[in-house]
Order: sequence, then structure tokens, then C-alpha cells
Amino acid sequence: MARLPTGEDLGGPGSLVSGRPIATYDVSAVAKGAEAVGRGAQDLGNAAIGAGVQAMRKEERQAETLEEAQARAGIVMDMATLRAELPQATTDEGLEQSVRERAAAALEQRLAGVTDPRRRALLQEQYRPTVNETGIAAQSRAFSLRTDAEKAAAVQTLQNLRDTPDDGDPNMKTEIIRAGHGVIDGLENGGYIDRALAARQRQEWATGYAFDSLKKLPPVEIIAASRGGWEGALIRRESSGNPRVVNSLGYAGLYQFGAPLLQTLGLYTPGQNEDLKGWSKSPKDAPGKWSGTFAIPGFPGVRTLADFRESPEAQRAAFQASQTFYDGEIEKRGLGQFIGKTVQGVPITREGLYSMMHLGGVGGAEGALRRGENAKDANGSGVLDYARMAANAGPGDPLAGFLNREQRELLAKNTQDQVIDQDRKAQATRIQEASAQAETFERSILDANAGLRPMISRSSIESDPTLDEPRRNTLLRQYDSTTTGLRERAAAVEAFNSGALDGDPFNADKRKQIGLAYAQVVPSPSVLLQSDEAAERARVVTVEVAKRTGVVPEAVSNLVRGTLVATDPVRVERGLLVASRLMAANQHAFATVPGREQIEQAAAEFDYHLGIGRSAQEAAAIIAERNDPAWKAKLPGMRSNEAAAEFMKELKDENTINEARKRLATGILGFGRPDLAFDDRQMARINSDFQREALLEYQRTGNKDSATRLAMDRLVGDPSTGRRGIYAATNITGTPTIMKYAPEAAPGYPPVGGSKDYVADQYIEDVKALTGREIKRSDIVVVPTNAAAEQQMARAFNAGRPVPYVLGFKDEKGVLQALPMNGSVGFVADPDRARRALGERFSAEQARNRAAATAVPEPFGP
Repeated sequence: MARLPTGEDLGGPGSLVSGRPIATYDVSAVAKGAEAVGRGAQDLGNAAIGAGVQAMRKEERQAETLEEAQARAGIVMDMATLRAELPQATTDEGLEQSVRERAAAALEQRLAGVTDPRRRALLQEQYRPTVNETGIAAQSRAFSLRTDAEKAAAVQTLQNLRDTPDDGDPNMKTEIIRAGHGVIDGLENGGYIDRALAARQRQEWATGYAFDSLKKLPPVEIIAASRGGWEGALIRRESSGNPRVVNSLGYAGLYQFGAPLLQTLGLYTPGQNEDLKGWSKSPKDAPGKWSGTFAIPGFPGVRTLADFRESPEAQRAAFQASQTFYDGEIEKRGLGQFIGKTVQGVPITREGLYSMMHLGGVGGAEGALRRGENAKDANGSGVLDYARMAANAGPGDPLAGFLNREQRELLAKNTQDQVIDQDRKAQATRIQEASAQAETFERSILDANAGLRPMISRSSIESDPTLDEPRRNTLLRQYDSTTTGLRERAAAVEAFNSGALDGDPFNADKRKQIGLAYAQVVPSPSVLLQSDEAAERARVVTVEVAKRTGVVPEAVSNLVRGTLVATDPVRVERGLLVASRLMAANQHAFATVPGREQIEQAAAEFDYHLGIGRSAQEAAAIIAERNDPAWKAKLPGMRSNEAAAEFMKELKDENTINEARKRLATGILGFGRPDLAFDDRQMARINSDFQREALLEYQRTGNKDSATRLAMDRLVGDPSTGRRGIYAATNITGTPTIMKYAPEAAPGYPPVGGSKDYVADQYIEDVKALTGREIKRSDIVVVPTNAAAEQQMARAFNAGRPVPYVLGFKDEKGVLQALPMNGSVGFVADPDRARRALGERFSAEQARNRAAATAVPEPFGP
């Protein structure tokens, strides 16, 4: 670039060598101005150049900064990735070296992107500690893995030791505990765990192994080990560790305490009838045994034997109290001198003295020590046997020595709770099995009593192991009673079949025999109230017994009486059906039973309702309704006995009776004849039925007029409305008379040829066909009917079927004869037969008419 001249360049004197004259002017100021201008121009140029250089340098610095930033970020990410992978490492082998190599390689790779050697070297030094830290992290992880592996191996070794099978030898188990301690010592010596942790783990290992090993033992052994020494041995021998056990003599609990000892200790007050002197020789269920009250300090809830059996803690408190008592007796009687000596080959210890006194009392122990008397209990165990047991017990299971007192108590309590729970379940199972077996035996006895199977043997009950004594005794009593009853019933049946029980219903012995014979055939009279074939067979048997003997078995009469007070119409109906059939078979069937009048009145009312056309269900509903207390409560004024009596008195008024006569005489079935003949007996029957029906309606509605009208309408009809009653006039005998369900009113007998005379005509024809006799219509007699016949008539009448009638005829001597009915209750006419006969007569008449019309008259003679 061109350089502008400075002031010195331009303002100096001229050269004398050229010889040219130079004018001398003072131009220094000008020159300085020019110099300033030139310097300004130069500064502008320099500024322009500097700006370009700075731009170039900025671009270079930006490129260098981006490279460096990318390298830094990459290094951080690589180191973080390597560290993040360390927790997933599963082995320490080569881990540190591998991570260091990968970290160094990652650093080199990232720095390769930095072009400036100086900057690259600077970054390498800067991140060398980061790489080293990553290596240290890998080293720590490798150590941790080695430590975990060693610990895991130690834990596995301890687990293997825990799972090592053993033959139950406590010494071997002690060796296993020591081996486990050695493993933990190795961890401590290797620096994997510190001293405090090692001590704690040794304690936990020994306690845990001992606790688990003891828990594998049978409950009795666990309890014995937990209690240790002679106490554990005593529990094992006395109760097998079951706090709820009671032996055959009544000794109870873990230590098999009896009432006499507890009373001596001040822990039990015997019951009023409890015999302490003979206590040890009487069975556990002897009267008065354990009838007293417990009073064990600290256990206010333990008052009875049942409470005592459920509380192992209370039992142990009693045991500890007994030790205190024994110590006093040892001191008082000088028995301590025998400790350390041998009696009859048995070493005597203090615990042995306790055991001897526990079994044989203080006197039994002293007798054995001083006089060699080996007193024995009812099971044959001697006091010296107990002394030997205590001497052999020693300190107990060594495993229990690894547990502290609280742990032993906890183990004992948990096991006792388990034993109690198991014993309760076992007892529940025994009770359930005993109940099921007792039910099976009872069913067999009942079936034998009912004649369904042979009787079981008595010995099968006596020897059955599942039965408890109360159930066994109950079954044996039931067995004896039933077999006695079977023999009596068999004898009664024989007497019944022989006819020895027929007649004489008032003989109490015969009635009893009849009841026994009946029970042999019908063990459960309740079957009479059912509606199946078995019920009908039972009813047939019952009726047959009543016919033959004149006696209704007491079980049947009681059953019937029970139904009469029921509010269930079905039950009332079935009971009254039985009563009605029995009275139909023998009207005095209930003469000898309690409640005779009640049964006979109810049966008569039932028969009445059926006889006037009500169904058995309707009749039973009326009677059952009156048994309901709410029935009288609704209309107390009309439904009282007094109100009924007053109303019945009014119904007997002459005007009421005459009204019935008038209706029958002038009604549509009365042929409009006021001189209709009335049978006084029949009229009395009508009046009785009228009074029953009117009282029933009155008690329903409370309206006397309405009740009277409705009863009259139902029984004799109402001529003003054309309503037909149950009673009507019939011309079946040739003379209009009154009867129930007369053919003239029966829907089942439609008119044939405009008349119902065919009913009488067919009866006359049947009499001739069956007897050969020719009778007239006036010979026919309407025979009075019983309840059963009336009920069949009512059912047929209401159903629109031909009504069966009980008819007879007078022979030439005026004697009433009955037409054989072949099992039917009465004579039944056949409308179709009448139609056929009418058709035949009509056809014959037509033929005669045709013949008469076509006949040719004879010609007149010449």
C-alpha cells in the first residue's frame, strides 16, 4: 500500500549538491497539516485491515470452540455411560481393566476431533482425572461384586448347614451351629463385615437355627425343651404337652394336677359334694369331681376346670407354687440330706424330690427315701421312677441354651397354643364322629322299631370306639327300651291276630295292647296326615283296628286332637278325615279316649258340612278359622259362647220351623201342595242343619236376619226366587216326601220324556232282575243315610253326576229289604238307559201305529 510522506519527508531543507537554488519559505505548518491528513488516511487503512483480520480470527476461534465443546460433551457422555453400566456387571473379573481401557479409548476418540494440537493436549490433561475416576468406580464395583459373592457364598453355606439332615442328635446340631459361626468368622477376617456385625450375625445364626430346629420337633418335645430339665421331662411324661388333657381319674393339664394338691396349695376350693379323700381312686366323671372353684393369683378368669384346661400359664403358676411348697417340706422334714445320694439305684436330686412329691405326695416321697417304699399311682408309676426321670433329664436340650428366656417362653407359648388348637379341632372331630355314629345307631334302632330292619346287637354299641360315654349310655338305654318295646309289641300283635283283644274297649290293659299292636304296623301315626299311598294304607289299618276292637289307639286320638286346635286348614282337614272315617266305622270309636266330646263334635260338624255339599277344604277352613284367636277378636259380641246360645234359642222359635215347612210345601219342588207329608225325624234333621247353618252365617256377619235368610235359602230354597235347596220333595216313593238331593232337584238326573220317574222305574226293574220280585212304587223306601253316604250324594249332586241313593223296598210281609249294591253305597239310575227305553217304547208305538194304519179291513161278507 502506498505510504503517504511524513512532515519530515516534505519539510526539510533542499540538497546543496544539486546547485539549484531553493526558495526559502516557512511551510512547516502546512507540512504538519499534510502529515496529519496522511496519518488519518493511514489509520483508516489500518482499521480496515484490522477488521478483516479480526473477522478471520473470529471464524477460526468459533471453529476451535465448537470442536472443543463437542469433545467435552462426548467425553462426559462416554464416562457417564461407562459408569451407568457398572451396576449391571455380574462379575469382578477384568472389570476394572476393561472399564479403564474403554474410558481411555473413548477419550482419545473424542479428542481426535479437536484440530488444534495445543487445545487437544490441554483437554487431554483436563479429563485425565475423569477417566481415572471412572476406573476407580469400576474398581469399587469389582470389589463390591467380590464382597457380594463372598457374602452370598457364606449365606448359601449357612443355608446348606441349616438344611443339613440330622438324626435328631442335639450334639450334632450344636456342631452345625459352630460350623456356621466359622463361616461368619471368615467373613469378618476377610474384611467383608466388621466385628460388631459379625458378632450380631453369629448370635442371630445360632438363635435362628436353634429356634427352627426346635420347631421341627413334636410339640411335646418342643415344650419339654423350652421348659428344660426336669420340668420338661415331667410335662412329657404327664401330659405329652397337652394342657387340655384329663386322664381317666380326672387329673388335668400339663402337670396332671389333682384337686387335693391344688387345695393344699391354696389354689382350689373343693365343691360341696367333692370327696378329696377318695379323689385319686374315683373316675373323672364321679359326682362332685372338679365341682369347686379355682383361685390362682394373677388369673382371676380361671374359675372352673374348663378355664384351667384352657390356660397353660395358670397351670405353670400352679406348678411353680408347688415347687415353693415342696421346698418348704424338704426343709421341714430334712429331706435335703438325701440329695446327692442313691436310693435303690436311683440318684436323688432336688428336682427328683420335687418329682417324687408331685406323684406320691410328701408322704410318698419320704417313705421311699427313709424306708425304701416305692409308692405307685393307679397307672403303676412309682415315686422312684419319677426320681430317676428327673435325674436323667439333665439340663435339657442344648439347643434351648442358644435361646434367651423370652424366646423359650415364646416358643413354649406358641406350641401350647398350637396344641390347644389341635386338641380343640380333634375334640370337635371326635364329637362330630361320635354324633354321626350315634345318629347311625339311633337310626338303626328306630328302623328296627319301625320294622324296617333287624335290630342291631347291643355289643356293637358297647364296643364302638368313636362313641363317648354319655352318648353310649344314652344309646344303650334307648336300645334296651326299644327291644323291650319290640317284645311287647310282638306279643300284642299275636294277641290281636288271635282275636284276644276284640271287644271290651274300656279294658285299660287291652287298650294298651291294642296300641302296641297298632304301633307295630303304624310306628308313626303322623303318616295319617299325609296324602300319599302310605297314608291311605295307615288309615285302612286304623279303621280296621277300630272296627274289630272298638278302640282307637291313643297315639291316633292324640294326633286327631292336635289337629282340631290347628289354624292350618290342611292339617285340620286331614285330622277330621281320619276322625270321620273312624266314626263311620264305629260311632263309639272315641268313647274311651280323652277329649272324646271335642273329637266327636268336630267330626259331626265336618260331616255336616260335607253332607250339605261343602268340600272337605271348605269345611276344614271354617273349623280352622274358629281356632284362630283373631277370629273372636274381630266380632267378640257375636262370636262368644253366650251370643251363640242366645241366637240358637231364637232359632228354635216355632215361627222359624213353620217357615221351613211352608217353603218346602209350596216350593217349586213341593208340587204346590200344602198338604205335603212331613217325616218328623226328617224335619228334626232339617231343623238341626238349619240351626248349624244359621249360626255359622251369624258368626260370620253378625246379622241375625241375614244369617237366618241365607241358611234357609241354602237348605230348603226360596220359592220367590226359584232357588233350589239341598232338601227337596221327591215322588220316588209315589208319595211326595222330603229328602236330601232329591232326583227332582239333582242336575245329574235330567228329565227324560219330560219326567224323572225313570229313577223309580229303574229301581223297580233292578229289584226284579236281582231278586225276581215285582214291587210297586209305593213299596220303595228311602233309607236313612249315614255321613259317608250323604257325602257321596253331595259330591255327585254338586258335580252334576247321577246321585247314589240308599233305597229299600217292603216285601209282601212289609219287611224292609235292601237291594245288593255290589260294593256301591247306593242305587244309581242311568239317564241313558232311560233314553234307550224311551226310544224303544217310542219305536214300538210307532210300529204299532204304522201297522194299524196299513192294516186291510176284512171285506164284508156277501
